[in-house]
Amino acid sequence: MEAAGEDIPGPPPTETQGENPTPNFVSAPSKKKKQPQIKKGVRVKTHRSLLYHVLETASQRECIPKDAPNTYCLYGTVTKGDSRNGWTVKWDILPENANEVKLSRTKLTVLHPNQDEPPLELRDQPTEDVRKK
Repeated sequence: MEAAGEDIPGPPPTETQGENPTPNFVSAPSKKKKQPQIKKGVRVKTHRSLLYHVLETASQRECIPKDAPNTYCLYGTVTKGDSRNGWTVKWDILPENANEVKLSRTKLTVLHPNQDEPPLELRDQPTEDVRKK
């Protein structure tokens, strides 16, 4: 029997006992760029495929380029609306007599003031072949 006060033998202590040998480095979470608030008068964009299917008349559909890809960007200005009923947008590409179309917020992307309006997203831009023949 062991005398009182004596330690019970166990595994020898190691240098890193109680410490994590490899510290966990946690990177800071990436911050998402906040999209501007949608309201009357702001510029918005949507893709061709999203707008084409909500157009009401054939004359509106004829204004949309048929040979353009589905991700072709179309631009307009919000004229009225709210989050409950959708947003009415005056589209640049549609004819003057029927250029206002109502869309839900999920189909619209709000542009920052003075932001460029390219017809294709950056990822869809054709890459130039730098090799010379």
